[in-house]
Amino acid sequence: MENHKKPLIFTRGERIALISVMLVVLILIGLNIFMPSLNGDRIFTFHNLDSLIRRQQVAINQHIANKRENLFQKDAAESRLNPFPFNPNSMSESDWQRLGLTERQIRGIMNYRAKGGAFYSKKDFKKLYSISEAVYAVLEPYIVIPAAAPRSYEAKSLDAGMQFAENEMETSEIKEIPIVDINLADSATFERLPRLGCYMVQRIMAYRKKLGGFLNKEQLREVKGMDSARYEAIAPYIVLDGAFVPQKLDVNRSDFKTLLSHPYLDYEMVKAIERYRESRGFVKDWQQLLTVLGSQHQPNPALERYLAY
Repeated sequence: MENHKKPLIFTRGERIALISVMLVVLILIGLNIFMPSLNGDRIFTFHNLDSLIRRQQVAINQHIANKRENLFQKDAAESRLNPFPFNPNSMSESDWQRLGLTERQIRGIMNYRAKGGAFYSKKDFKKLYSISEAVYAVLEPYIVIPAAAPRSYEAKSLDAGMQFAENEMETSEIKEIPIVDINLADSATFERLPRLGCYMVQRIMAYRKKLGGFLNKEQLREVKGMDSARYEAIAPYIVLDGAFVPQKLDVNRSDFKTLLSHPYLDYEMVKAIERYRESRGFVKDWQQLLTVLGSQHQPNPALERYLAY
Protein backbone atom coordinates (compact mmCIF):
# COMPACT_ATOMS: atom_id res chain seq x y z
CA MET A 1 0.00 0.00 0.00
CA GLU A 2 2.88 2.33 0.78
CA ASN A 3 4.17 2.07 -2.85
CA HIS A 4 0.87 3.50 -4.21
CA LYS A 5 1.19 6.55 -1.97
CA LYS A 6 4.59 7.62 -3.32
CA PRO A 7 4.50 10.88 -5.43
CA LEU A 8 4.80 10.57 -9.26
CA ILE A 9 8.50 11.08 -9.99
CA PHE A 10 10.05 11.19 -13.54
CA THR A 11 13.52 10.01 -14.16
CA ARG A 12 16.07 12.37 -15.76
CA GLY A 13 15.64 10.70 -19.16
CA GLU A 14 11.85 10.94 -18.97
CA ARG A 15 12.05 14.64 -18.10
CA ILE A 16 14.31 15.31 -21.13
CA ALA A 17 11.93 13.41 -23.41
CA LEU A 18 8.90 15.31 -22.06
CA ILE A 19 10.59 18.67 -22.50
CA SER A 20 11.59 17.71 -26.09
CA VAL A 21 7.99 16.81 -26.94
CA MET A 22 6.73 20.12 -25.51
CA LEU A 23 9.30 22.06 -27.56
CA VAL A 24 8.21 20.29 -30.73
CA VAL A 25 4.55 21.10 -29.96
CA LEU A 26 5.42 24.78 -29.36
CA ILE A 27 7.38 24.92 -32.63
CA LEU A 28 4.43 23.45 -34.55
CA ILE A 29 2.04 25.94 -32.95
CA GLY A 30 4.36 28.81 -33.87
CA LEU A 31 4.61 27.64 -37.47
CA ASN A 32 0.84 27.41 -37.69
CA ILE A 33 0.53 30.99 -36.44
CA PHE A 34 3.28 32.68 -38.46
CA MET A 35 3.36 30.69 -41.74
CA PRO A 36 0.05 32.13 -43.14
CA SER A 37 1.54 35.65 -42.94
CA LEU A 38 4.69 34.50 -44.71
CA ASN A 39 2.97 32.51 -47.46
CA GLY A 40 -0.47 34.06 -47.54
CA ASP A 41 -0.81 33.79 -51.32
CA ARG A 42 0.00 30.11 -51.24
CA ILE A 43 -2.52 29.07 -48.62
CA PHE A 44 -5.48 27.34 -50.23
CA THR A 45 -8.85 28.07 -48.65
CA PHE A 46 -12.44 27.56 -49.69
CA HIS A 47 -12.69 31.34 -50.07
CA ASN A 48 -9.94 31.19 -52.68
CA LEU A 49 -11.78 28.33 -54.39
CA ASP A 50 -14.99 30.41 -54.59
CA SER A 51 -13.04 33.35 -55.98
CA LEU A 52 -11.41 31.12 -58.58
CA ILE A 53 -14.79 29.72 -59.65
CA ARG A 54 -16.24 33.24 -59.94
CA ARG A 55 -13.31 34.41 -62.09
CA GLN A 56 -13.71 31.36 -64.31
CA GLN A 57 -17.45 32.01 -64.68
CA VAL A 58 -16.80 35.67 -65.57
CA ALA A 59 -14.29 34.55 -68.20
CA ILE A 60 -16.79 32.06 -69.67
CA ASN A 61 -19.57 34.68 -69.76
CA GLN A 62 -17.22 37.16 -71.43
CA HIS A 63 -16.25 34.56 -74.04
CA ILE A 64 -19.93 33.86 -74.79
CA ALA A 65 -20.69 37.60 -75.03
CA ASN A 66 -17.74 38.13 -77.39
CA LYS A 67 -18.86 35.21 -79.56
CA ARG A 68 -22.38 36.59 -79.79
CA GLU A 69 -21.03 40.05 -80.65
CA ASN A 70 -18.84 38.57 -83.39
CA LEU A 71 -21.83 36.70 -84.85
CA PHE A 72 -23.90 39.89 -84.78
CA GLN A 73 -21.15 41.86 -86.51
CA LYS A 74 -20.75 39.14 -89.14
CA ASP A 75 -24.50 39.16 -89.84
CA ALA A 76 -24.38 42.95 -90.21
CA ALA A 77 -21.40 42.68 -92.57
CA GLU A 78 -23.13 40.02 -94.68
CA SER A 79 -26.21 42.21 -95.07
CA ARG A 80 -24.10 45.21 -96.16
CA LEU A 81 -21.55 43.54 -98.46
CA ASN A 82 -22.03 42.20 -101.97
CA PRO A 83 -19.02 39.86 -102.31
CA PHE A 84 -17.62 38.53 -105.57
CA PRO A 85 -14.16 37.10 -106.44
CA PHE A 86 -11.59 39.92 -106.36
CA ASN A 87 -7.87 40.62 -106.33
CA PRO A 88 -7.19 43.37 -103.74
CA ASN A 89 -4.06 44.45 -105.62
CA SER A 90 -5.94 45.49 -108.75
CA MET A 91 -9.36 46.68 -107.53
CA SER A 92 -10.40 50.21 -108.47
CA GLU A 93 -12.27 52.54 -106.14
CA SER A 94 -15.54 51.88 -107.97
CA ASP A 95 -14.95 48.12 -107.64
CA TRP A 96 -14.56 48.49 -103.88
CA GLN A 97 -17.81 50.46 -103.78
CA ARG A 98 -19.53 47.70 -105.76
CA LEU A 99 -18.19 45.22 -103.20
CA GLY A 100 -20.00 47.19 -100.49
CA LEU A 101 -17.10 48.68 -98.49
CA THR A 102 -17.52 52.03 -96.76
CA GLU A 103 -15.71 55.19 -97.86
CA ARG A 104 -13.42 54.93 -94.81
CA GLN A 105 -12.43 51.36 -95.66
CA ILE A 106 -11.83 52.20 -99.32
CA ARG A 107 -9.72 55.21 -98.40
CA GLY A 108 -7.57 53.05 -96.11
CA ILE A 109 -6.98 50.46 -98.83
CA MET A 110 -6.18 53.02 -101.53
CA ASN A 111 -3.78 54.90 -99.23
CA TYR A 112 -2.03 51.63 -98.36
CA ARG A 113 -1.53 50.78 -102.03
CA ALA A 114 -0.50 54.34 -102.95
CA LYS A 115 2.35 54.07 -100.44
CA GLY A 116 3.66 50.92 -102.15
CA GLY A 117 1.77 48.40 -100.05
CA ALA A 118 0.72 45.10 -101.61
CA PHE A 119 -1.23 42.00 -100.64
CA TYR A 120 0.79 38.79 -100.97
CA SER A 121 -1.69 36.61 -99.08
CA LYS A 122 -5.23 36.79 -97.74
CA LYS A 123 -3.93 37.52 -94.25
CA ASP A 124 -2.26 40.71 -95.54
CA PHE A 125 -5.73 42.06 -96.31
CA LYS A 126 -6.83 41.23 -92.76
CA LYS A 127 -4.02 43.37 -91.31
CA LEU A 128 -5.56 46.63 -92.55
CA TYR A 129 -6.86 48.62 -89.58
CA SER A 130 -10.05 49.54 -91.46
CA ILE A 131 -11.00 45.90 -92.14
CA SER A 132 -12.76 44.36 -89.14
CA GLU A 133 -12.78 40.66 -88.24
CA ALA A 134 -16.43 40.43 -89.33
CA VAL A 135 -15.80 42.02 -92.74
CA TYR A 136 -12.74 39.81 -93.33
CA ALA A 137 -14.71 36.68 -92.41
CA VAL A 138 -17.27 37.50 -95.12
CA LEU A 139 -14.75 38.50 -97.82
CA GLU A 140 -12.00 35.94 -97.16
CA PRO A 141 -13.47 33.18 -99.39
CA TYR A 142 -13.66 35.63 -102.30
CA ILE A 143 -10.09 36.97 -102.15
CA VAL A 144 -8.09 35.80 -105.17
CA ILE A 145 -4.35 36.49 -105.26
CA PRO A 146 -2.50 34.85 -108.21
CA ALA A 147 0.21 32.38 -107.19
CA ALA A 148 2.61 33.97 -109.67
CA ALA A 149 1.87 37.53 -108.58
CA PRO A 150 5.01 39.71 -108.43
CA ARG A 151 6.38 40.63 -105.03
CA SER A 152 6.11 44.36 -105.82
CA TYR A 153 3.06 46.35 -106.91
CA GLU A 154 4.54 49.78 -107.47
CA ALA A 155 2.32 52.46 -108.94
CA LYS A 156 4.23 52.46 -112.25
CA SER A 157 4.24 48.67 -112.78
CA LEU A 158 0.79 47.20 -112.31
CA ASP A 159 0.75 45.32 -115.64
CA ALA A 160 0.51 41.90 -114.04
CA GLY A 161 -2.41 42.92 -111.84
CA MET A 162 -4.21 44.58 -114.72
CA GLN A 163 -3.69 41.53 -116.94
CA PHE A 164 -5.12 39.29 -114.25
CA ALA A 165 -8.17 41.55 -113.91
CA GLU A 166 -8.71 41.46 -117.68
CA ASN A 167 -8.42 37.68 -117.80
CA GLU A 168 -10.79 37.40 -114.87
CA MET A 169 -13.36 39.55 -116.67
CA GLU A 170 -13.03 37.48 -119.84
CA THR A 171 -13.35 34.10 -118.15
CA SER A 172 -16.00 34.96 -115.57
CA GLU A 173 -19.63 34.45 -116.46
CA ILE A 174 -21.40 37.77 -117.02
CA LYS A 175 -24.72 37.58 -115.24
CA GLU A 176 -27.56 39.46 -116.88
CA ILE A 177 -29.41 41.69 -114.43
CA PRO A 178 -33.17 41.14 -114.73
CA ILE A 179 -35.97 43.69 -114.61
CA VAL A 180 -37.81 42.99 -111.36
CA ASP A 181 -41.41 43.69 -110.38
CA ILE A 182 -40.97 44.20 -106.64
CA ASN A 183 -44.52 43.04 -105.86
CA LEU A 184 -44.23 39.76 -107.76
CA ALA A 185 -40.55 38.76 -107.57
CA ASP A 186 -39.39 35.92 -105.34
CA SER A 187 -36.23 35.97 -103.24
CA ALA A 188 -34.10 34.23 -105.90
CA THR A 189 -34.98 36.94 -108.44
CA PHE A 190 -34.21 39.72 -105.98
CA GLU A 191 -30.78 38.22 -105.27
CA ARG A 192 -29.84 38.70 -108.94
CA LEU A 193 -29.99 42.46 -108.48
CA PRO A 194 -26.68 44.22 -107.74
CA ARG A 195 -25.67 44.84 -104.12
CA LEU A 196 -28.48 42.74 -102.64
CA GLY A 197 -27.38 39.89 -100.41
CA CYS A 198 -29.67 37.26 -98.94
CA TYR A 199 -30.19 39.19 -95.69
CA MET A 200 -31.23 42.36 -97.51
CA VAL A 201 -33.60 40.37 -99.74
CA GLN A 202 -35.22 38.81 -96.66
CA ARG A 203 -35.81 42.29 -95.23
CA ILE A 204 -37.40 43.49 -98.49
CA MET A 205 -39.70 40.46 -98.61
CA ALA A 206 -40.72 40.92 -94.95
CA TYR A 207 -41.39 44.64 -95.41
CA ARG A 208 -43.46 43.96 -98.55
CA LYS A 209 -45.61 41.55 -96.57
CA LYS A 210 -46.14 44.04 -93.72
CA LEU A 211 -47.06 46.82 -96.15
CA GLY A 212 -49.39 44.71 -98.24
CA GLY A 213 -47.31 45.45 -101.33
CA PHE A 214 -45.31 48.39 -102.70
CA LEU A 215 -47.08 51.36 -104.26
CA ASN A 216 -43.86 52.85 -105.64
CA LYS A 217 -40.21 51.86 -105.66
CA GLU A 218 -39.26 54.79 -103.39
CA GLN A 219 -40.77 52.77 -100.55
CA LEU A 220 -37.72 50.51 -100.79
CA ARG A 221 -35.81 53.29 -99.02
CA GLU A 222 -37.91 52.51 -95.93
CA VAL A 223 -36.46 49.00 -95.66
CA LYS A 224 -33.91 48.73 -92.87
CA GLY A 225 -30.36 48.78 -94.26
CA MET A 226 -31.35 50.24 -97.65
CA ASP A 227 -28.86 53.09 -98.02
CA SER A 228 -28.72 55.50 -100.97
CA ALA A 229 -25.88 53.67 -102.76
CA ARG A 230 -27.70 50.34 -102.66
CA TYR A 231 -31.01 51.89 -103.74
CA GLU A 232 -29.43 53.73 -106.66
CA ALA A 233 -27.77 50.48 -107.79
CA ILE A 234 -31.07 48.56 -108.01
CA ALA A 235 -33.51 51.36 -108.92
CA PRO A 236 -32.94 51.11 -112.72
CA TYR A 237 -34.02 47.47 -112.63
CA ILE A 238 -37.18 47.95 -110.52
CA VAL A 239 -40.68 48.17 -112.02
CA LEU A 240 -44.24 47.95 -110.67
CA ASP A 241 -47.38 46.63 -112.30
CA GLY A 242 -49.64 49.64 -112.71
CA ALA A 243 -52.75 47.53 -112.10
CA PHE A 244 -51.46 46.22 -108.78
CA VAL A 245 -53.88 46.61 -105.85
CA PRO A 246 -52.28 46.47 -102.39
CA GLN A 247 -53.60 44.17 -99.71
CA LYS A 248 -56.15 46.12 -97.65
CA LEU A 249 -56.15 46.42 -93.87
CA ASP A 250 -59.65 46.60 -92.35
CA VAL A 251 -59.60 49.52 -89.93
CA ASN A 252 -62.79 48.50 -88.12
CA ARG A 253 -62.40 44.72 -87.87
CA SER A 254 -58.65 44.21 -87.42
CA ASP A 255 -57.45 43.66 -83.88
CA PHE A 256 -54.88 45.82 -82.10
CA LYS A 257 -51.90 43.60 -82.97
CA THR A 258 -52.80 43.41 -86.67
CA LEU A 259 -53.16 47.18 -86.98
CA LEU A 260 -49.90 47.79 -85.13
CA SER A 261 -48.02 45.45 -87.48
CA HIS A 262 -48.48 47.86 -90.40
CA PRO A 263 -45.34 50.04 -90.87
CA TYR A 264 -47.38 53.25 -91.22
CA LEU A 265 -49.30 52.86 -87.95
CA ASP A 266 -47.64 53.38 -84.58
CA TYR A 267 -48.84 52.55 -81.07
CA GLU A 268 -50.52 55.90 -80.37
CA MET A 269 -52.39 55.84 -83.69
CA VAL A 270 -53.72 52.32 -83.11
CA LYS A 271 -54.68 53.24 -79.55
CA ALA A 272 -56.68 56.24 -80.84
CA ILE A 273 -58.48 54.02 -83.39
CA GLU A 274 -59.30 51.45 -80.72
CA ARG A 275 -60.68 54.10 -78.33
CA TYR A 276 -62.87 55.54 -81.08
CA ARG A 277 -64.25 52.13 -82.05
CA GLU A 278 -65.12 51.36 -78.43
CA SER A 279 -66.85 54.69 -77.80
CA ARG A 280 -68.26 55.82 -81.18
CA GLY A 281 -68.34 52.80 -83.47
CA PHE A 282 -66.83 52.25 -86.91
CA VAL A 283 -64.56 54.68 -88.74
CA LYS A 284 -66.34 55.62 -91.99
CA ASP A 285 -63.56 56.86 -94.27
CA TRP A 286 -60.08 58.36 -94.55
CA GLN A 287 -61.13 61.87 -93.60
CA GLN A 288 -62.80 60.64 -90.45
CA LEU A 289 -59.71 58.60 -89.62
CA LEU A 290 -57.58 61.74 -89.84
CA THR A 291 -59.97 63.40 -87.39
CA VAL A 292 -59.76 60.41 -85.06
CA LEU A 293 -55.96 60.47 -85.11
CA GLY A 294 -55.83 64.23 -84.56
CA SER A 295 -53.22 66.74 -85.62
CA GLN A 296 -50.54 65.19 -83.42
CA HIS A 297 -50.60 61.87 -85.27
CA GLN A 298 -50.69 62.54 -89.00
CA PRO A 299 -49.98 59.28 -90.85
CA ASN A 300 -48.05 58.68 -94.04
CA PRO A 301 -50.36 59.75 -96.94
CA ALA A 302 -49.70 56.43 -98.64
CA LEU A 303 -51.53 54.71 -95.76
CA GLU A 304 -54.86 55.69 -97.31
CA ARG A 305 -54.43 53.16 -100.14
CA TYR A 306 -53.79 50.33 -97.68
CA LEU A 307 -56.98 50.75 -95.64
CA ALA A 308 -60.49 49.39 -95.98
CA TYR A 309 -63.56 50.41 -93.91
